[in-house]
Amino acid sequence: MSSSSAHSGPSTTRNSSEGHPPERAYLYWDRLPSIKILRPPKGKFSPKVDERCFTYCSQSIRGRINQSDPWCRTVCIRHIFAHEVNRALAVHNSRDTPAVTVETVHVKYPLPPEGQPQHTSAWFEGILGRPSDEQKEEGEKERETERARHWDEGRYLWFSKSRWAAQEKIDLMMCDLERQAEWQKFKEQSNEDWAHQTQRRDSQQGGEAVSGSRSELPPAEQPASVPLKRPYPDVVGQSVLLPLPPPFPPLGGQIENLLAPTYKVLGIVQESIRSGAQGELAARIWEKAQTDEPFRLTRRNNRWV
Repeated sequence: MSSSSAHSGPSTTRNSSEGHPPERAYLYWDRLPSIKILRPPKGKFSPKVDERCFTYCSQSIRGRINQSDPWCRTVCIRHIFAHEVNRALAVHNSRDTPAVTVETVHVKYPLPPEGQPQHTSAWFEGILGRPSDEQKEEGEKERETERARHWDEGRYLWFSKSRWAAQEKIDLMMCDLERQAEWQKFKEQSNEDWAHQTQRRDSQQGGEAVSGSRSELPPAEQPASVPLKRPYPDVVGQSVLLPLPPPFPPLGGQIENLLAPTYKVLGIVQESIRSGAQGELAARIWEKAQTDEPFRLTRRNNRWV
């Protein structure tokens, strides 16, 4: 009995030790709240906001009856980050060495038409006034030499008075710069095709009117029906895209033209003081003031009145 009880004791303790882990020593700092540092992802997966748009539209009773477009104003602030206009390229130095060099290349995505210099210059002219003929010629030369503008890292301000442009802007908030550029090319190509088809249709109709007979072409060669309106309306004149801060035209020339008469008058006065003409004039006025000529002149004027 004693031997069996002796053998059963160690086995029981072994099973209990294997089935339950040993108790952990109590630590006071286990009850303290833990601190976690979360770093949000950067680049394409960043949760940062890169564009905010504010749109206000109103409609009148008469405009609703006449089915007129509502009065709309839209303002958007777009933040272009570095990863949107830069691409990292891996370049192998040679075939033998596996070393790889990473180079950053700037990708040139063109700005939409409302951000090109031809449009922004006309927009500034409408605000600041029409320039003179000489300034207009210089501005036209600068526009010809200036190339197309592209997106760059920074902030941009977009303003529009068209509801069609506002709707398109909201749709383009789902697209990156590359897809936006593709969409712009697609619109331009569609409008060009529509213009060519319209011109071809008008020329065929003019030829039929002159000859007095209709062209008997097979159905496969008959021109397709061309819509009366262009596929995508031209709303460039109602929108503008400017980088922040905006590239205001140089005001030095305008200020110089404004103050040119003042400079001329001050120069004449300064020259008269140097030559002594102002002193002679003051002496003559003082001499005349001591005589009775001013009083006689005053009496004569009062008689005429």
